[in-house]
Amino acid sequence: MGGWQAEQYRDEVTGARVRVLTPGPARDQVVYQTHPMWTRGMRRLLFHSDRTGSQWPHALDMATGVIRPLVDREAGPVVLARKEDRLYFRSGDTLFATDVLTAFQDPAAARRVADIPSGIERIEGGFSLDAGEDLLYTGAVVESDRKWALLALDLGSGVWRTVVDLDFRVGHVQANPYVPGVILFCHETGGESPQRMWVVNADGSGLRPFYKETYNEWVTHEVWWGPDRAIFTIFPYDEEHRRLPHGVVHADLATGTPTIHSQFTAWHAHGGPDGR
Repeated sequence: MGGWQAEQYRDEVTGARVRVLTPGPARDQVVYQTHPMWTRGMRRLLFHSDRTGSQWPHALDMATGVIRPLVDREAGPVVLARKEDRLYFRSGDTLFATDVLTAFQDPAAARRVADIPSGIERIEGGFSLDAGEDLLYTGAVVESDRKWALLALDLGSGVWRTVVDLDFRVGHVQANPYVPGVILFCHETGGESPQRMWVVNADGSGLRPFYKETYNEWVTHEVWWGPDRAIFTIFPYDEEHRRLPHGVVHADLATGTPTIHSQFTAWHAHGGPDGR
């Protein structure tokens, strides 16, 4: 980390060494576990902070410890590319892109990519980039409480299209980070849904449950774990469900077959990059 030494302490319970990357009184928030928050080589860490007065995306330079905002306007949702140090964000009715290195010096350097499409009430469910990083996906409310959709934006042409129309609210949109054209998303309710996890191809084909729920499970916080499975939690919300399979689980993309890793009251789980 160059000449910068982050503040450290030893966790009393685990004995782990903890480095405080964003000290100070600001309200700092990590990017959700479904999306990347490091630029290439872990040179900079993306996070949200109210250091500028509102919750805007900021970056921490890991070599120097310097923290700066990456935008000069209200921004949300955001998504960081994996192949290039590029941040996409919405401000108002427009989608912008900015180079993280450039934005670190000049937060006004963002360029317009496209306007939010007409004919919808609003976008929601977050942004996600296809593995090829030529498409951006998001959910949309077409008609309040009646119609929803999953949308795709061609980042080269700026043209939007509908991937699939839906009869439920879209949340946690996540393109497969390894395989182009495969999108994981959820039936968002703000709580337990009758069938949480869904997957569809970018051409609109193959819409199906990723993991088909049984015994009124509370499935939540799904995230890709490699190219062919997703990890999630089954939350045991009452005594009956504590006696049933629950905890940290992954499901196979091809068959939906679940594997339980831990009978634990888990929340916001993720898997290591080594697949173990």
